[in-house]
Amino acid sequence: MGSPIAIRELKNILSINNDTNTNKFEIFTDGSLIKRSNNIPLMGLGWVLLDKDNNSILNTFNCSSINWHSTTTHAESLSILTTLSTIPRDSSVIINTDSQNCIDNFNRLVFNTVHMHKFQKIKNYAT
Repeated sequence: MGSPIAIRELKNILSINNDTNTNKFEIFTDGSLIKRSNNIPLMGLGWVLLDKDNNSILNTFNCSSINWHSTTTHAESLSILTTLSTIPRDSSVIINTDSQNCIDNFNRLVFNTVHMHKFQKIKNYAT
């Protein structure tokens, strides 16, 4: 996900979003993880960004990466974070995700139900 091409594209999307006449956005995110036939994990993520005022698609983004330590929650989280990195300041955002784990972790952070040190040690995968 640290590819210069992806970073350049995200910066370009932020610039475009800064020039729009809206500060109300809605995003639909998804992330996935598969193991290919050679047992190498491939993480993918993508999102669609809508202008809430005009109900129109502003941008889409997707990328993939080989990462030996990826989880599906990692992919889902990166999908949300990359989208948020393209939203102008002082905007409102509705986030649509199918990851209950991301929702639960976000709620723990926002409502401070767990100390940050403990939050960083929370297992975000099932065994």
